[in-house]
Amino acid sequence: MTLKQSRIGILIDTLDSDYQTAISNSILSAGTHLGINLLFFIGGRLKSPDEYEAQRNNLYNFVTQNNCDGLIIVAPCLKTFLNDKEFVEFIKRFSNIPMVAIGLETKNIHSILTDNSGLEELMNHFIHEHGKKHFAFVKGPESHFDAQERFNIFKKALKLNGVHLDHNLIVQGNFAYQSGEDAVRTLLDERKARVDAVIAANDYMALGVVSGLISRKIKVPWKIGVSGFDDIFISQFASPPLTSVSQPYDEIGRLAVESCLDIIRGKDVPLKQVLKTKPVIRESCGCFSERVKMFFALTESKNSKPVSPAKKEGKTEVCSRLHEFLRAKNLNLDIDDGVCELLYGAFLSDIENNEGLEFLRAINEILNTSYAGGFYQSFTSFLAYMRRNMLDLFNEIDVLHRAENLWLQALVLTNEKIEQQANMDSSREINIKANLASFFDALMVNKQSISESLEIFAKVLCEIGFNNCYITLFNEENSNRFEESRLIFALENGKTVFKNEKGITFKTRELLPKQYSMRENPSALVMDFINFSTQPVGCILFEMKPSFGYTYVELRRQIGNSLEEILLNTHVKQQQEKLESNLITLQKTIAAFIKTLEVMVEKKDPYTAGHQRRVAIIAKAIAMEMNLSEHMVESIEMAGIIHDLGKMNIPTEILNKPGKLETLEFNFIKVHPQGAYDILKQIDFPWPIADIVLQHHEKLDGSGYPKGLKGDEICLEAKIIAVADILEAMSSHRPYRAALGLEKALEEIVKNKGILYDPSVIEACFKLLDYLKEILA
Repeated sequence: MTLKQSRIGILIDTLDSDYQTAISNSILSAGTHLGINLLFFIGGRLKSPDEYEAQRNNLYNFVTQNNCDGLIIVAPCLKTFLNDKEFVEFIKRFSNIPMVAIGLETKNIHSILTDNSGLEELMNHFIHEHGKKHFAFVKGPESHFDAQERFNIFKKALKLNGVHLDHNLIVQGNFAYQSGEDAVRTLLDERKARVDAVIAANDYMALGVVSGLISRKIKVPWKIGVSGFDDIFISQFASPPLTSVSQPYDEIGRLAVESCLDIIRGKDVPLKQVLKTKPVIRESCGCFSERVKMFFALTESKNSKPVSPAKKEGKTEVCSRLHEFLRAKNLNLDIDDGVCELLYGAFLSDIENNEGLEFLRAINEILNTSYAGGFYQSFTSFLAYMRRNMLDLFNEIDVLHRAENLWLQALVLTNEKIEQQANMDSSREINIKANLASFFDALMVNKQSISESLEIFAKVLCEIGFNNCYITLFNEENSNRFEESRLIFALENGKTVFKNEKGITFKTRELLPKQYSMRENPSALVMDFINFSTQPVGCILFEMKPSFGYTYVELRRQIGNSLEEILLNTHVKQQQEKLESNLITLQKTIAAFIKTLEVMVEKKDPYTAGHQRRVAIIAKAIAMEMNLSEHMVESIEMAGIIHDLGKMNIPTEILNKPGKLETLEFNFIKVHPQGAYDILKQIDFPWPIADIVLQHHEKLDGSGYPKGLKGDEICLEAKIIAVADILEAMSSHRPYRAALGLEKALEEIVKNKGILYDPSVIEACFKLLDYLKEILA
């Protein structure tokens, strides 16, 4: 076997996290340089308590000696929920494959390790440069080797510097952002601890700590300094930018690939190779950047004369000019009289005090708390105008010299923020590309076949830069559902070379049929499951690109949703044909069909199992209480049973998210009535079900969605389901909150009577109180 024929498999949990992105990018770079094949198995964390992630672990069962000549295992990501012994048992299944483990030291396995020593240097910096004495530490998982080693280094650094270790300031974390926020609550709210620095075992927790402190109006770093570990991508764009310890990612990836290849070729490779970490100093510890600090010496002239008191009398005039400038230029700045006076006073204070940093600290705080578009550029113009007005206050040459250097430092600091924002915007472009995948559903809804939809999919892939992709589905007929698969789509070099609904059958562990073995030319692919709801139904292999982790996740989700919708549409079409051919059994068939749709939605979102049925029961009771016609009552009941059909298009991770949804995630939720309408409008029901379902989230005042209809623009049936929906939802448990109860639900509809909800519907509800209590008990 030649070097270029070698394929190295990489076992990693995900690609949509900064640490994993940095590691995978470094491996990709090394593999590309050496011209070898790489295959990333994205199978989630082992034994995760999350059912969806645990299902993905089955992907690791496809790794064999036949499809991988060597393996790189990214241990810190995979073993979050395992101890070392359990993880070693896991990797024993690959003992016949040459292997390198990143971040794991164990017998007879070649390891690439980092020494975590950069944390000791970082601690010395906090102690000697900033005089910190009261250190809190947020630990990582107890079973995690690096987490424990970092805590040990923290304790060692305190001891060597004669700083007391206060066990009351040690908080257990789990490497997640939320545990950083929780640590602040534990330290400050519960323990009332005195803290002047918080060290976290990774950057995510450190960023959570910063958020928790800022929410309590505690200034970081002037009141409490913060640092993390790993120097993930987002850390440099945090506000303030996060001091951290950098892992040598590029060297880790290069060494892992080279060592794995050497083992494959039978060369001697050390069992353990250790790389150094180093501190990265940013603002969260209390430092300014090197570019700003390089000008400090220029402002520290010991012979400068103080500013005369007479010059301070220009304060009112200068501040007045600044506000006139802001009004005249209409700049995108939220700066009031107090801020102008603060900057004026801080500037004069630093001129008088050679070693003062009040002016830069004031500017830094303004920049770190302002995120409006164009703020930083506008603030640069404001500083330039302020400089012109304030330089008139000084006559002495050395004072002018010091003033000019203060302005220069302020300008450098502001320009750094502009660069950080530009880099952040650039990184967001990758996620914006991922959002293109959200168009898949709209493109595919009305297609008649998988073949037509896959052709559209190929065009979208090429548009966002993916020229190679393979889609396979499991043959469900087998007792072992993962044993056999069929290839239904292949995109190579930007061209669709295969698409067929029946597909080419092959053994799943072969990954692809032999004619698509991926060994002809050097390549890098990502392999992940395609899911219908939470169940894996096939695999997708994407071309691997640097820093595209979020794109892979989004595309994989959308492909699963789209294929699921295609099959659902096929099922709908088949049911419709049956309805048209047998009018005698129309009512029974429709009821069974609607029940099928109801079950599909409930399987998609188990937390709301029974929700649609209860909404239908409540809505029917309200309609009968209002003495509506039998036809309208039937319409309302049928629409209620499937009013959330559109949630089939929404990723399960969003439906079941146990916290507040982000704007983009909520936008997914808001399109579900339209998604249901697009399916139901194709069916010739004897009731206006499609229109009712489309409008069931509209509100009288126009604040609803998806159309923003008002008043009489909304049909009465939808108004009834809207009230029934809010009564049931508030009375039931949800992933993001406990049940609020019927009383709270009734308060909600009464408060918004005539504003959001129809008064006549609400009046009917109160005539049914005993019945509602029984249904919602």
